[in-house]
Amino acid sequence: MKIAYQLKAIAEVEPWQGADGPYLNWFALSDGLFRCTLGTRVLFEYSEEAVAALGVAVNPDYQVAAFAQEIAGTLPYALARLPRRLEQVARDWPRLQCVLESEAVIEDPRYLDAFQWVRDRSLDSSFLFGAPTICFLRVGETINICWSSDARVDGGPFLWKVRSGSWSLPVDEFNAECRSFLTGFLQEMSARLCHEACLAAGLDYAELRKQQASWEAELTTSYEAHVPDVDWERAVTACVDLLALAQ
Repeated sequence: MKIAYQLKAIAEVEPWQGADGPYLNWFALSDGLFRCTLGTRVLFEYSEEAVAALGVAVNPDYQVAAFAQEIAGTLPYALARLPRRLEQVARDWPRLQCVLESEAVIEDPRYLDAFQWVRDRSLDSSFLFGAPTICFLRVGETINICWSSDARVDGGPFLWKVRSGSWSLPVDEFNAECRSFLTGFLQEMSARLCHEACLAAGLDYAELRKQQASWEAELTTSYEAHVPDVDWERAVTACVDLLALAQ
């Protein structure tokens, strides 16, 4: 597993429009390309047909800070152990995926009780068009990275090159790569927002350093946050019931 990104040069970042005119804050300056490589497969890589149809880069062009925020917020849940019965459910991603997408299951009032644990361990990239479903599910000392997407471009070609699948790696490796990405991203953002670069671009250096400190506090403490207590007995009961409903 390798999380990678490429930040745009400051001069290439398009300013946002505010009440007092165009501006750039720390989040905006994290604009770049993002991807995650799992062996020979790459998450967040558009299909060749989508690239041609949309005229976009191979990887999503968005603020890398948004991906970092989601990874940091999801990490403590992903690292937490699941009850044995839910581990059994998490092992079979194709089956779980079908259940999660079942109309009968979705409309059942017990849906959130049954599958909130999956949502807590899912990377929310809804800021992207056709965002894929990506889950980090722990089974013993292994993290199963599971994904799926049927998004298409105007009803034509599929949006993403890799549409569904799963990849497993040791918990320690997963944890180390996520933390390495977060640390490296913050360091690169800090280095690029030096006084000289900000002055040359007409940016408020002092304000950006304040924002840097705020993001550092958020991204380096959120993955240490306490995972809220879960009524696992209620979750397991609802999950088992809805698995039976989907058969």
